[in-house]
Amino acid sequence: ADSQKHATVPINSHERAKIMKRMFVVLAILALTVAYAYVSVATAATNCGLGLYSSYVAGIGTKVDNSPVVQGWCRKTAQNGLYGELWLSQSRSDPGLTKRFGNEWDVTVGRDDNINEKWSYDVHAAHYDVANPRLFDGKGDIINAGGTLRFHSTKDTTVYTNVEFYEGYGLNRFHGGQRIGVGISSTLGPASYDVELRRNNHFAGIAGQFFKATVRSAQPIAKFGGGELRPEMAVYIPLGEYKQFQEVQVVGAIVYTW
Repeated sequence: ADSQKHATVPINSHERAKIMKRMFVVLAILALTVAYAYVSVATAATNCGLGLYSSYVAGIGTKVDNSPVVQGWCRKTAQNGLYGELWLSQSRSDPGLTKRFGNEWDVTVGRDDNINEKWSYDVHAAHYDVANPRLFDGKGDIINAGGTLRFHSTKDTTVYTNVEFYEGYGLNRFHGGQRIGVGISSTLGPASYDVELRRNNHFAGIAGQFFKATVRSAQPIAKFGGGELRPEMAVYIPLGEYKQFQEVQVVGAIVYTW
C-alpha cells in the first residue's frame, strides 16, 4: 500500500513510554464507555449499512487498497446518545485476515448527543485492527480518540469541526499523529453533500492539508428489505506540500442502509 512505506518507525524507550501512556488513557476511556453503554443496551436502536466501494481511501487521503472493497457497519445507539459500532472492510480480490490493508475491523464506542437546539457533539474512542501483516495479531494496529462539534444552522445544513488522535502500537506500529478538520454538510436539490478541509499532522509519517468532498443521492434510488439504496462518490484533493505524498483520489460506491 502507498502508506506502508511511511508506516513503521523505530522507537526508543522514552518514546515507547509516552506511547504506552497515551494508549492507556485511550483504552481506559474505551473501557469506561463500554461499561457505561452496557447498562443502556436494552433501549438502544440499531442502524447498519453495507456498501461496495471502488477502492479504499483512508481518512488522511491515502489509497490503502486499489481493488474494490466491501465495507459495512452496525451501530447500536442508546436513548442517552451512547453508542457502540462495529465496522469492517474486505477486499473483493483478496478477502481474509492477511496481506491487504483493504481488510480491516474497527470497534468504536462513544456518545453522540445534543447540547441544545443548535449545537450537538460526538466524542469517541476506537481500536482499528488492520492487516499489518495480519488481522487480530496486534503487530501493527491503531488506537484512536476524537470528537466533533456541530452547529446546525438550518434543518438541512450543519457546520462542524473535529479532531482525531491516532497512536500505533505493535512491532509494525504506525506513526501516531492527529487529524483536524472543518466542514459543512447540506442538501442541494437531488444531492446531499459534505465538504471538509482536513489537516493530517504526521499520522502515518506524513503531514499536510487536503479537501474531502462527498456527494450522495438525497433520495434512495431503490427501497427493499426495509432499507434504502444510494449511490455516492468521494473525492480527496491534496493541497500544497501534501501533493508530495498523495494524489487526487476518487471513490465511487453503492451503499445499502437499514
